[in-house]
Amino acid sequence: MANKTDKKGMTIDVQPLRNAEEISALRDALKVAGKKSGNAARNLLLFNIRINTGLRIGDIVKLQIADVSGRSSFVIKEGKTQKARTVHLSAIMADIADYLAESYLRPVFYFHREKEAAALLLPRHTEL
Repeated sequence: MANKTDKKGMTIDVQPLRNAEEISALRDALKVAGKKSGNAARNLLLFNIRINTGLRIGDIVKLQIADVSGRSSFVIKEGKTQKARTVHLSAIMADIADYLAESYLRPVFYFHREKEAAALLLPRHTEL
């Protein structure tokens, strides 16, 4: 848990989630915090992808919706190690399907808004 006193220059002790109760508490906190910003469902799905796959956050924000939509697994080239890895999604396929049914997003969109905006600014090539 983080220290309560957050003074400049102090070290904050951050610990991993160690049991189901801590994971459940964080999921509840994401739901509450996301209601204010309107991103509760997306934030919860990204957390569930992280906790169930073990992917690093840098790899998760690069995911496009098409990478996970309707799939039980996919292959990703990890950003840090540059190794190919098969990621299994069977534990969260229902969560992904529910999110996509509610969000009406097209498969080319990213889960992370900044990546999505950057992709939209790239020049498009058309086939003749």
